[in-house]
Amino acid sequence: MSLICHSEVRDRLRGRVVDLEKVRVERLAVEIADQLVAGQGSVLHLTEGLGDVDRWRRAARRAGRILSVPVRTGVSPDGTRVWAVDES
Repeated sequence: MSLICHSEVRDRLRGRVVDLEKVRVERLAVEIADQLVAGQGSVLHLTEGLGDVDRWRRAARRAGRILSVPVRTGVSPDGTRVWAVDES
């Protein structure tokens, strides 16, 4: 009996692939969407605490899609800040 149960559980779990980067971007996008709304359409962060600037920018653009608005992102010339702006 236990052999059957183990086999059923293993079969249900097989084929499930989770893209961790996609999950990270999606979670961050929800946070940035809230910040865009609270910041009246703009967000500015220091890059030193972000870890991955490219991930943050992808998440900011995803936040725009969540809010159904075009979002432009950028990095300051000296690389110390990253920003996102609602362009609607």
